[in-house]
Amino acid sequence: MSSGPEEGPERRLHVASLLFIGINRMRELVFPLIVGGLASGGRRLALFAAVIFTFSLLRAVWSFFAYRYRYDEHDLVVRTGLIFRNVRHIPYNRIQNIDAVQNVAHRFFGVARVQVQTGSGKEPEATMNVLPLDALAEMRERVLVGRADAAAAFEAGPTLAPIATAATVPSTTLLHLGPRELLLAGLIENRGMALIVAALGAITQIDFLEELVLRRIEDRLPDWVSDGWRAGLDENVGAVLLGVGVLVLFALLFVRVLSTVWALIRLHDYTLTRQGDDLRAEYGLFTRVTATIPIRRIQTISVHQRILHRRWSRAALRVTTAGGGSSNADGKSAEREWLAPIIHVEALPALLEQLDPSLVLAGATWEPPHPRAATRMMRGSAVWIVILTAGAAPFVGWWAIAIASVLVVRAVLRARGHARNLGFAMLGDRIAFRHGWLHQVITVARFERIQSSMFGQSFFDRRTGMASVSVDTAGLGATALTMPYLPREDALTLHGTLAGAAVRTPFTW
Repeated sequence: MSSGPEEGPERRLHVASLLFIGINRMRELVFPLIVGGLASGGRRLALFAAVIFTFSLLRAVWSFFAYRYRYDEHDLVVRTGLIFRNVRHIPYNRIQNIDAVQNVAHRFFGVARVQVQTGSGKEPEATMNVLPLDALAEMRERVLVGRADAAAAFEAGPTLAPIATAATVPSTTLLHLGPRELLLAGLIENRGMALIVAALGAITQIDFLEELVLRRIEDRLPDWVSDGWRAGLDENVGAVLLGVGVLVLFALLFVRVLSTVWALIRLHDYTLTRQGDDLRAEYGLFTRVTATIPIRRIQTISVHQRILHRRWSRAALRVTTAGGGSSNADGKSAEREWLAPIIHVEALPALLEQLDPSLVLAGATWEPPHPRAATRMMRGSAVWIVILTAGAAPFVGWWAIAIASVLVVRAVLRARGHARNLGFAMLGDRIAFRHGWLHQVITVARFERIQSSMFGQSFFDRRTGMASVSVDTAGLGATALTMPYLPREDALTLHGTLAGAAVRTPFTW
Protein backbone atom coordinates (compact mmCIF):
# COMPACT_ATOMS: atom_id res chain seq x y z
CA MET A 1 0.00 0.00 0.00
CA SER A 2 1.34 3.41 -0.94
CA SER A 3 2.19 5.84 1.83
CA GLY A 4 3.51 9.32 2.45
CA PRO A 5 3.21 11.98 -0.22
CA GLU A 6 2.19 9.47 -2.89
CA GLU A 7 -1.21 9.03 -1.25
CA GLY A 8 -4.01 11.34 -2.29
CA PRO A 9 -6.91 12.47 -0.13
CA GLU A 10 -9.82 10.07 0.23
CA ARG A 11 -13.06 11.02 -1.50
CA ARG A 12 -16.64 10.03 -0.90
CA LEU A 13 -19.45 9.30 -3.27
CA HIS A 14 -21.98 12.01 -4.10
CA VAL A 15 -24.54 12.56 -1.37
CA ALA A 16 -27.24 11.50 -3.86
CA SER A 17 -25.81 7.99 -3.45
CA LEU A 18 -28.01 7.71 -0.38
CA LEU A 19 -31.07 7.93 -2.63
CA PHE A 20 -29.88 5.57 -5.38
CA ILE A 21 -28.44 2.96 -3.05
CA GLY A 22 -31.61 3.07 -0.96
CA ILE A 23 -33.82 2.59 -4.02
CA ASN A 24 -31.74 -0.39 -5.16
CA ARG A 25 -31.96 -1.95 -1.70
CA MET A 26 -35.72 -1.45 -1.64
CA ARG A 27 -36.07 -3.20 -4.98
CA GLU A 28 -34.32 -6.21 -3.53
CA LEU A 29 -36.92 -6.33 -0.76
CA VAL A 30 -40.06 -5.85 -2.86
CA PHE A 31 -40.68 -9.58 -3.11
CA PRO A 32 -40.42 -10.15 0.67
CA LEU A 33 -42.80 -7.20 1.12
CA ILE A 34 -45.38 -8.76 -1.21
CA VAL A 35 -45.06 -12.18 0.44
CA GLY A 36 -45.37 -10.67 3.89
CA GLY A 37 -48.40 -8.61 2.90
CA LEU A 38 -50.17 -11.62 1.38
CA ALA A 39 -49.34 -13.81 4.35
CA SER A 40 -50.88 -11.28 6.72
CA GLY A 41 -53.91 -10.72 4.52
CA GLY A 42 -52.85 -7.12 3.93
CA ARG A 43 -53.44 -6.16 7.57
CA ARG A 44 -49.78 -5.51 8.30
CA LEU A 45 -48.70 -4.31 4.86
CA ALA A 46 -47.96 -0.80 6.13
CA LEU A 47 -45.82 -2.23 8.94
CA PHE A 48 -43.88 -4.40 6.51
CA ALA A 49 -43.37 -1.39 4.21
CA ALA A 50 -42.10 0.77 7.08
CA VAL A 51 -39.64 -1.92 8.20
CA ILE A 52 -38.32 -2.39 4.67
CA PHE A 53 -38.00 1.37 4.11
CA THR A 54 -36.08 1.80 7.38
CA PHE A 55 -33.83 -1.16 6.66
CA SER A 56 -33.07 0.13 3.14
CA LEU A 57 -32.29 3.60 4.45
CA LEU A 58 -29.90 2.23 7.08
CA ARG A 59 -28.10 0.09 4.48
CA ALA A 60 -27.80 3.09 2.16
CA VAL A 61 -26.29 5.24 4.92
CA TRP A 62 -23.93 2.41 5.89
CA SER A 63 -22.80 1.91 2.26
CA PHE A 64 -22.31 5.65 1.78
CA PHE A 65 -20.03 6.09 4.79
CA ALA A 66 -18.21 2.78 4.17
CA TYR A 67 -17.12 3.64 0.59
CA ARG A 68 -13.96 5.68 -0.06
CA TYR A 69 -11.59 6.06 -2.97
CA ARG A 70 -8.39 7.95 -3.65
CA TYR A 71 -5.75 8.42 -6.35
CA ASP A 72 -2.23 7.23 -5.55
CA GLU A 73 0.75 7.72 -7.81
CA HIS A 74 0.30 4.47 -9.74
CA ASP A 75 -3.14 3.14 -8.83
CA LEU A 76 -6.72 3.84 -7.92
CA VAL A 77 -7.42 2.75 -4.34
CA VAL A 78 -10.94 1.77 -3.28
CA ARG A 79 -11.79 1.15 0.40
CA THR A 80 -15.06 -0.44 1.53
CA GLY A 81 -16.41 -1.50 4.90
CA LEU A 82 -16.56 0.08 8.35
CA ILE A 83 -16.03 -2.93 10.59
CA PHE A 84 -14.40 -5.32 8.12
CA ARG A 85 -12.40 -3.08 5.81
CA ASN A 86 -11.30 -4.08 2.33
CA VAL A 87 -8.75 -2.05 0.36
CA ARG A 88 -8.38 -2.70 -3.36
CA HIS A 89 -5.52 -1.25 -5.44
CA ILE A 90 -6.24 -0.99 -9.18
CA PRO A 91 -3.17 0.02 -11.25
CA TYR A 92 -3.96 2.70 -13.82
CA ASN A 93 -2.28 0.76 -16.64
CA ARG A 94 -4.54 -2.26 -15.91
CA ILE A 95 -7.81 -0.36 -16.18
CA GLN A 96 -9.57 -1.19 -19.45
CA ASN A 97 -12.96 0.50 -19.22
CA ILE A 98 -14.48 3.34 -17.27
CA ASP A 99 -18.16 3.06 -18.09
CA ALA A 100 -20.78 5.55 -16.95
CA VAL A 101 -24.57 5.25 -17.00
CA GLN A 102 -26.98 8.15 -16.52
CA ASN A 103 -30.70 7.56 -16.37
CA VAL A 104 -33.20 10.40 -16.02
CA ALA A 105 -32.78 10.59 -12.24
CA HIS A 106 -28.98 10.60 -12.54
CA ARG A 107 -29.11 13.46 -15.02
CA PHE A 108 -31.43 15.44 -12.74
CA PHE A 109 -28.83 15.30 -9.93
CA GLY A 110 -25.85 15.69 -12.28
CA VAL A 111 -24.32 12.33 -11.34
CA ALA A 112 -23.51 9.00 -13.00
CA ARG A 113 -23.11 5.38 -12.04
CA VAL A 114 -19.48 4.45 -12.77
CA GLN A 115 -17.85 1.08 -13.31
CA VAL A 116 -14.10 0.50 -13.40
CA GLN A 117 -13.12 -2.67 -15.24
CA THR A 118 -9.89 -4.56 -15.80
CA GLY A 119 -9.24 -7.84 -17.57
CA SER A 120 -9.70 -9.95 -14.45
CA GLY A 121 -13.23 -11.15 -15.23
CA LYS A 122 -16.81 -10.24 -16.11
CA GLU A 123 -17.46 -8.36 -12.86
CA PRO A 124 -16.15 -4.78 -12.58
CA GLU A 125 -13.29 -4.08 -10.17
CA ALA A 126 -15.19 -1.16 -8.67
CA THR A 127 -18.75 0.16 -8.93
CA MET A 128 -19.38 3.69 -7.72
CA ASN A 129 -23.03 4.56 -7.24
CA VAL A 130 -22.90 7.54 -7.78
CA LEU A 131 -20.23 10.13 -8.72
CA PRO A 132 -20.65 13.76 -9.78
CA LEU A 133 -19.75 14.41 -13.41
CA ASP A 134 -16.67 16.47 -12.57
CA ALA A 135 -15.36 13.57 -10.45
CA LEU A 136 -15.95 11.22 -13.39
CA ALA A 137 -13.96 13.55 -15.67
CA GLU A 138 -11.16 13.68 -13.08
CA MET A 139 -11.08 9.87 -12.90
CA ARG A 140 -10.68 9.57 -16.65
CA GLU A 141 -7.95 12.20 -16.55
CA ARG A 142 -6.09 10.40 -13.77
CA VAL A 143 -6.26 7.06 -15.56
CA LEU A 144 -5.10 8.61 -18.84
CA VAL A 145 -2.14 10.28 -17.12
CA GLY A 146 -1.33 7.09 -15.19
CA ARG A 147 -1.27 5.01 -18.37
CA ALA A 148 0.99 7.54 -20.09
CA ASP A 149 3.36 7.62 -17.12
CA ALA A 150 3.54 3.82 -16.99
CA ALA A 151 4.20 3.57 -20.75
CA ALA A 152 6.85 6.30 -20.58
CA ALA A 153 8.56 4.68 -17.62
CA PHE A 154 8.63 1.31 -19.41
CA GLU A 155 10.00 2.69 -22.69
CA ALA A 156 12.38 5.36 -21.36
CA GLY A 157 13.55 3.64 -18.19
CA PRO A 158 14.91 6.21 -15.74
CA THR A 159 14.57 9.03 -18.28
CA LEU A 160 11.67 11.33 -17.50
CA ALA A 161 9.13 11.73 -20.29
CA PRO A 162 6.55 14.52 -20.67
CA ILE A 163 3.27 13.65 -18.98
CA ALA A 164 0.20 13.43 -21.21
CA THR A 165 -3.06 14.94 -20.08
CA ALA A 166 -6.55 14.86 -21.47
CA ALA A 167 -6.02 18.44 -22.65
CA THR A 168 -2.93 17.52 -24.70
CA VAL A 169 -4.34 14.34 -26.25
CA PRO A 170 -6.60 15.22 -29.21
CA SER A 171 -10.06 13.70 -29.52
CA THR A 172 -11.25 12.54 -32.95
CA THR A 173 -14.83 11.66 -33.86
CA LEU A 174 -14.85 8.34 -35.73
CA LEU A 175 -18.60 7.80 -36.08
CA HIS A 176 -21.76 9.78 -35.43
CA LEU A 177 -25.19 8.31 -36.15
CA GLY A 178 -28.06 10.59 -37.04
CA PRO A 179 -31.77 9.75 -36.92
CA ARG A 180 -31.80 8.21 -40.42
CA GLU A 181 -29.01 5.76 -39.61
CA LEU A 182 -30.59 4.90 -36.27
CA LEU A 183 -33.90 4.17 -38.00
CA LEU A 184 -32.09 1.79 -40.35
CA ALA A 185 -30.28 0.19 -37.39
CA GLY A 186 -33.56 -0.43 -35.56
CA LEU A 187 -35.24 -1.76 -38.68
CA ILE A 188 -32.37 -4.18 -39.30
CA GLU A 189 -31.73 -5.29 -35.71
CA ASN A 190 -35.43 -5.91 -34.98
CA ARG A 191 -35.24 -5.86 -31.18
CA GLY A 192 -38.95 -5.16 -30.90
CA MET A 193 -39.70 -8.89 -30.68
CA ALA A 194 -38.12 -9.02 -27.21
CA LEU A 195 -40.41 -6.24 -26.03
CA ILE A 196 -43.46 -7.97 -27.54
CA VAL A 197 -42.61 -11.27 -25.82
CA ALA A 198 -42.13 -9.48 -22.49
CA ALA A 199 -45.48 -7.67 -22.86
CA LEU A 200 -47.32 -10.88 -23.79
CA GLY A 201 -45.76 -12.64 -20.83
CA ALA A 202 -47.02 -9.92 -18.50
CA ILE A 203 -50.51 -9.95 -20.06
CA THR A 204 -50.90 -13.70 -19.75
CA GLN A 205 -50.23 -13.44 -16.02
CA ILE A 206 -53.30 -11.20 -15.56
CA ASP A 207 -56.54 -12.91 -16.51
CA PHE A 208 -58.75 -9.89 -17.15
CA LEU A 209 -56.07 -8.23 -19.35
CA GLU A 210 -55.65 -11.42 -21.35
CA GLU A 211 -59.42 -11.66 -21.90
CA LEU A 212 -59.64 -7.97 -22.82
CA VAL A 213 -56.79 -8.17 -25.36
CA LEU A 214 -58.08 -11.36 -26.97
CA ARG A 215 -61.61 -9.93 -27.23
CA ARG A 216 -60.32 -6.75 -28.89
CA ILE A 217 -58.26 -8.79 -31.38
CA GLU A 218 -61.25 -10.99 -32.19
CA ASP A 219 -63.54 -7.96 -32.66
CA ARG A 220 -61.15 -6.51 -35.25
CA LEU A 221 -60.72 -9.70 -37.26
CA PRO A 222 -62.52 -10.00 -40.61
CA ASP A 223 -65.79 -11.95 -40.35
CA TRP A 224 -64.50 -14.83 -42.46
CA VAL A 225 -61.51 -15.24 -40.14
CA SER A 226 -63.63 -15.03 -36.96
CA ASP A 227 -66.19 -17.48 -38.39
CA GLY A 228 -63.45 -19.90 -39.35
CA TRP A 229 -61.90 -19.61 -35.94
CA ARG A 230 -65.18 -20.29 -34.16
CA ALA A 231 -66.02 -23.15 -36.51
CA GLY A 232 -62.87 -24.96 -35.48
CA LEU A 233 -59.95 -26.40 -37.34
CA ASP A 234 -61.85 -29.42 -38.62
CA GLU A 235 -64.36 -27.32 -40.58
CA ASN A 236 -62.29 -24.41 -41.88
CA VAL A 237 -58.59 -25.07 -41.55
CA GLY A 238 -57.61 -22.93 -44.55
CA ALA A 239 -59.40 -19.83 -43.28
CA VAL A 240 -57.85 -20.19 -39.84
CA LEU A 241 -54.34 -20.64 -41.22
CA LEU A 242 -54.76 -17.71 -43.58
CA GLY A 243 -56.07 -15.55 -40.77
CA VAL A 244 -53.15 -16.54 -38.57
CA GLY A 245 -50.79 -15.68 -41.43
CA VAL A 246 -52.33 -12.21 -41.76
CA LEU A 247 -51.99 -11.64 -38.03
CA VAL A 248 -48.37 -12.78 -38.10
CA LEU A 249 -47.65 -10.40 -40.99
CA PHE A 250 -49.13 -7.44 -39.13
CA ALA A 251 -47.29 -8.47 -35.96
CA LEU A 252 -43.97 -8.55 -37.81
CA LEU A 253 -44.58 -5.09 -39.24
CA PHE A 254 -45.51 -3.76 -35.81
CA VAL A 255 -42.38 -5.30 -34.30
CA ARG A 256 -40.22 -3.57 -36.92
CA VAL A 257 -41.79 -0.21 -36.16
CA LEU A 258 -41.33 -0.77 -32.43
CA SER A 259 -37.70 -1.73 -33.00
CA THR A 260 -36.95 1.48 -34.89
CA VAL A 261 -38.50 3.60 -32.13
CA TRP A 262 -36.52 1.68 -29.53
CA ALA A 263 -33.29 2.25 -31.49
CA LEU A 264 -33.98 5.99 -31.69
CA ILE A 265 -34.36 6.10 -27.90
CA ARG A 266 -31.61 3.67 -26.90
CA LEU A 267 -28.93 4.86 -29.36
CA HIS A 268 -29.87 8.54 -29.53
CA ASP A 269 -26.94 10.74 -30.61
CA TYR A 270 -24.57 7.76 -30.86
CA THR A 271 -21.02 9.11 -31.02
CA LEU A 272 -17.77 7.14 -31.20
CA THR A 273 -14.60 9.10 -30.52
CA ARG A 274 -10.93 8.28 -30.11
CA GLN A 275 -8.66 9.96 -27.59
CA GLY A 276 -5.16 8.59 -27.55
CA ASP A 277 -5.44 4.82 -27.15
CA ASP A 278 -9.05 4.90 -25.98
CA LEU A 279 -12.34 4.56 -27.83
CA ARG A 280 -15.36 6.17 -26.20
CA ALA A 281 -18.97 5.48 -27.19
CA GLU A 282 -21.75 7.74 -25.91
CA TYR A 283 -25.44 7.18 -26.58
CA GLY A 284 -28.95 7.22 -25.12
CA LEU A 285 -31.90 9.61 -24.88
CA PHE A 286 -33.32 8.93 -21.40
CA THR A 287 -30.49 6.73 -20.08
CA ARG A 288 -27.17 8.15 -21.24
CA VAL A 289 -24.37 5.58 -21.43
CA THR A 290 -20.64 6.23 -21.82
CA ALA A 291 -18.39 3.23 -22.50
CA THR A 292 -14.59 3.39 -22.78
CA ILE A 293 -12.57 0.73 -24.61
CA PRO A 294 -8.73 0.79 -24.82
CA ILE A 295 -7.74 -0.20 -28.35
CA ARG A 296 -4.77 -2.24 -27.15
CA ARG A 297 -7.12 -4.40 -25.05
CA ILE A 298 -9.28 -5.51 -27.97
CA GLN A 299 -9.27 -9.30 -28.33
CA THR A 300 -11.49 -9.91 -31.37
CA ILE A 301 -13.13 -7.79 -34.06
CA SER A 302 -16.42 -8.94 -35.62
CA VAL A 303 -18.18 -7.56 -38.70
CA HIS A 304 -21.91 -8.42 -38.87
CA GLN A 305 -24.16 -8.21 -41.92
CA ARG A 306 -27.81 -9.22 -42.02
CA ILE A 307 -29.90 -9.33 -45.21
CA LEU A 308 -31.00 -5.71 -44.83
CA HIS A 309 -27.44 -4.67 -44.06
CA ARG A 310 -26.36 -6.03 -47.42
CA ARG A 311 -29.42 -4.55 -49.14
CA TRP A 312 -28.51 -1.04 -47.97
CA SER A 313 -24.70 -1.47 -48.08
CA ARG A 314 -24.36 -1.34 -44.32
CA ALA A 315 -22.63 -3.40 -41.64
CA ALA A 316 -22.28 -3.49 -37.85
CA LEU A 317 -19.08 -3.77 -35.85
CA ARG A 318 -18.50 -5.34 -32.43
CA VAL A 319 -15.34 -5.98 -30.44
CA THR A 320 -14.60 -8.08 -27.37
CA THR A 321 -12.18 -7.14 -24.64
CA ALA A 322 -10.82 -9.13 -21.73
CA GLY A 323 -13.26 -8.75 -18.87
CA GLY A 324 -15.46 -6.60 -21.08
CA GLY A 325 -18.75 -7.22 -19.31
CA SER A 326 -20.83 -4.27 -18.25
CA SER A 327 -23.88 -3.51 -16.19
CA ASN A 328 -26.94 -1.42 -16.65
CA ALA A 329 -28.17 1.36 -14.42
CA ASP A 330 -29.53 -1.11 -11.88
CA GLY A 331 -26.27 -2.98 -11.59
CA LYS A 332 -27.48 -6.06 -13.42
CA SER A 333 -25.38 -7.72 -16.10
CA ALA A 334 -25.79 -6.21 -19.54
CA GLU A 335 -24.23 -6.90 -22.88
CA ARG A 336 -21.89 -4.24 -24.21
CA GLU A 337 -23.34 -2.34 -27.15
CA TRP A 338 -21.98 -2.49 -30.67
CA LEU A 339 -18.88 -0.43 -31.33
CA ALA A 340 -20.67 0.62 -34.52
CA PRO A 341 -24.38 -0.33 -34.45
CA ILE A 342 -24.52 0.54 -38.15
CA ILE A 343 -21.93 1.86 -40.59
CA HIS A 344 -21.73 2.23 -44.37
CA VAL A 345 -19.49 -0.41 -45.93
CA GLU A 346 -17.41 2.32 -47.58
CA ALA A 347 -16.57 3.77 -44.15
CA LEU A 348 -15.85 0.38 -42.58
CA PRO A 349 -12.16 0.07 -43.72
CA ALA A 350 -11.31 3.45 -42.17
CA LEU A 351 -12.82 2.41 -38.81
CA LEU A 352 -11.06 -0.97 -38.93
CA GLU A 353 -7.79 0.88 -39.56
CA GLN A 354 -8.28 2.74 -36.28
CA LEU A 355 -8.60 -0.59 -34.46
CA ASP A 356 -5.88 -2.49 -36.33
CA PRO A 357 -3.90 -0.46 -38.90
CA SER A 358 -2.69 -3.51 -40.84
CA LEU A 359 -6.02 -5.35 -40.99
CA VAL A 360 -7.44 -5.64 -44.52
CA LEU A 361 -10.46 -7.87 -45.12
CA ALA A 362 -10.91 -7.04 -48.81
CA GLY A 363 -9.31 -9.62 -51.06
CA ALA A 364 -8.92 -12.26 -48.33
CA THR A 365 -8.56 -15.86 -49.56
CA TRP A 366 -11.18 -17.95 -47.78
CA GLU A 367 -10.60 -21.67 -47.33
CA PRO A 368 -13.93 -23.54 -47.78
CA PRO A 369 -15.37 -26.32 -45.57
CA HIS A 370 -15.69 -29.99 -46.55
CA PRO A 371 -17.61 -30.50 -49.85
CA ARG A 372 -20.30 -32.45 -47.97
CA ALA A 373 -20.79 -29.82 -45.24
CA ALA A 374 -24.19 -28.76 -46.64
CA THR A 375 -25.36 -32.40 -46.70
CA ARG A 376 -24.37 -32.79 -43.03
CA MET A 377 -26.40 -29.73 -42.08
CA MET A 378 -29.44 -30.87 -44.08
CA ARG A 379 -29.39 -34.28 -42.39
CA GLY A 380 -29.44 -32.63 -38.98
CA SER A 381 -32.40 -30.46 -39.99
CA ALA A 382 -34.26 -33.45 -41.42
CA VAL A 383 -34.51 -35.05 -37.98
CA TRP A 384 -36.28 -32.00 -36.54
CA ILE A 385 -38.57 -31.70 -39.57
CA VAL A 386 -39.77 -35.28 -39.11
CA ILE A 387 -40.40 -34.70 -35.39
CA LEU A 388 -42.32 -31.43 -35.96
CA THR A 389 -44.40 -32.86 -38.80
CA ALA A 390 -45.32 -35.95 -36.81
CA GLY A 391 -46.33 -33.80 -33.87
CA ALA A 392 -48.45 -31.41 -35.97
CA ALA A 393 -50.22 -34.07 -38.07
CA PRO A 394 -52.86 -35.04 -35.44
CA PHE A 395 -53.95 -31.37 -35.18
CA VAL A 396 -53.79 -30.10 -38.78
CA GLY A 397 -54.13 -33.31 -40.77
CA TRP A 398 -52.89 -33.15 -44.35
CA TRP A 399 -51.74 -29.57 -43.83
CA ALA A 400 -48.73 -31.12 -42.10
CA ILE A 401 -47.38 -32.01 -45.56
CA ALA A 402 -47.44 -28.32 -46.56
CA ILE A 403 -45.70 -27.38 -43.33
CA ALA A 404 -43.06 -30.06 -43.90
CA SER A 405 -42.50 -28.85 -47.48
CA VAL A 406 -41.84 -25.29 -46.30
CA LEU A 407 -39.43 -26.54 -43.63
CA VAL A 408 -37.58 -28.71 -46.14
CA VAL A 409 -37.12 -25.81 -48.55
CA ARG A 410 -35.87 -23.62 -45.72
CA ALA A 411 -33.46 -26.34 -44.52
CA VAL A 412 -31.98 -26.76 -47.99
CA LEU A 413 -31.54 -23.01 -48.53
CA ARG A 414 -30.08 -22.56 -45.06
CA ALA A 415 -27.60 -25.44 -45.38
CA ARG A 416 -26.37 -24.35 -48.81
CA GLY A 417 -26.15 -20.70 -47.82
CA HIS A 418 -24.35 -21.47 -44.58
CA ALA A 419 -21.88 -23.85 -46.27
CA ARG A 420 -21.25 -21.31 -49.03
CA ASN A 421 -20.35 -18.60 -46.51
CA LEU A 422 -18.39 -20.83 -44.11
CA GLY A 423 -14.61 -20.50 -44.21
CA PHE A 424 -11.39 -19.27 -42.65
CA ALA A 425 -8.54 -17.08 -43.86
CA MET A 426 -5.02 -16.27 -42.72
CA LEU A 427 -4.48 -12.51 -42.65
CA GLY A 428 -0.83 -12.10 -41.74
CA ASP A 429 -0.57 -12.73 -38.01
CA ARG A 430 -4.34 -13.11 -37.66
CA ILE A 431 -6.97 -15.77 -38.14
CA ALA A 432 -10.38 -14.85 -39.55
CA PHE A 433 -13.48 -17.04 -39.35
CA ARG A 434 -16.70 -16.37 -41.21
CA HIS A 435 -20.09 -18.06 -40.86
CA GLY A 436 -23.82 -17.50 -41.14
CA TRP A 437 -26.53 -17.56 -43.77
CA LEU A 438 -28.96 -14.67 -43.43
CA HIS A 439 -26.83 -13.15 -40.67
CA GLN A 440 -23.21 -13.31 -41.83
CA VAL A 441 -20.34 -12.71 -39.42
CA ILE A 442 -16.58 -12.32 -39.91
CA THR A 443 -14.50 -12.49 -36.71
CA VAL A 444 -10.77 -11.72 -36.59
CA ALA A 445 -8.30 -12.53 -33.80
CA ARG A 446 -4.57 -11.83 -33.70
CA PHE A 447 -2.27 -14.73 -32.85
CA GLU A 448 -1.00 -12.83 -29.80
CA ARG A 449 -4.55 -12.79 -28.39
CA ILE A 450 -5.13 -16.54 -28.73
CA GLN A 451 -5.05 -18.38 -25.41
CA SER A 452 -5.80 -21.89 -26.67
CA SER A 453 -6.49 -23.86 -29.85
CA MET A 454 -8.54 -27.06 -29.96
CA PHE A 455 -8.99 -29.80 -32.56
CA GLY A 456 -12.31 -31.64 -32.25
CA GLN A 457 -14.11 -34.56 -33.90
CA SER A 458 -17.60 -35.76 -33.09
CA PHE A 459 -18.91 -39.25 -33.95
CA PHE A 460 -20.45 -37.92 -37.18
CA ASP A 461 -17.24 -36.02 -38.00
CA ARG A 462 -15.23 -39.25 -37.84
CA ARG A 463 -17.73 -41.04 -40.10
CA THR A 464 -17.54 -38.31 -42.75
CA GLY A 465 -13.84 -37.40 -42.51
CA MET A 466 -14.51 -33.98 -40.98
CA ALA A 467 -13.27 -32.09 -37.93
CA SER A 468 -13.53 -28.69 -36.25
CA VAL A 469 -10.98 -26.18 -34.97
CA SER A 470 -11.68 -23.71 -32.14
CA VAL A 471 -9.67 -20.87 -30.68
CA ASP A 472 -10.29 -18.97 -27.45
CA THR A 473 -9.23 -15.48 -26.38
CA ALA A 474 -9.47 -13.67 -23.08
CA GLY A 475 -12.58 -11.79 -24.17
CA LEU A 476 -14.70 -14.75 -25.24
CA GLY A 477 -15.14 -16.55 -21.94
CA ALA A 478 -16.83 -19.90 -22.48
CA THR A 479 -17.67 -19.11 -26.13
CA ALA A 480 -14.84 -20.00 -28.51
CA LEU A 481 -14.47 -19.16 -32.19
CA THR A 482 -15.15 -22.38 -34.08
CA MET A 483 -14.62 -23.47 -37.68
CA PRO A 484 -16.71 -26.68 -38.17
CA TYR A 485 -17.06 -29.13 -41.08
CA LEU A 486 -13.42 -28.92 -42.21
CA PRO A 487 -11.71 -31.81 -44.00
CA ARG A 488 -9.75 -33.68 -41.34
CA GLU A 489 -6.36 -32.98 -42.92
CA ASP A 490 -7.11 -29.26 -43.28
CA ALA A 491 -8.29 -29.11 -39.68
CA LEU A 492 -5.08 -30.75 -38.43
CA THR A 493 -2.98 -28.30 -40.45
CA LEU A 494 -4.94 -25.29 -39.21
CA HIS A 495 -4.80 -26.48 -35.61
CA GLY A 496 -1.03 -26.99 -35.84
CA THR A 497 -0.55 -23.54 -37.35
CA LEU A 498 -2.62 -21.78 -34.68
CA ALA A 499 -1.14 -23.77 -31.79
CA GLY A 500 2.40 -23.12 -33.04
CA ALA A 501 1.73 -19.42 -33.60
CA ALA A 502 0.22 -19.08 -30.12
CA VAL A 503 3.33 -20.68 -28.61
CA ARG A 504 5.76 -18.53 -30.58
CA THR A 505 3.88 -15.25 -30.11
CA PRO A 506 4.06 -13.51 -26.72
CA PHE A 507 0.59 -13.10 -25.23
CA THR A 508 -0.43 -9.46 -24.74
CA TRP A 509 -3.46 -7.86 -23.14
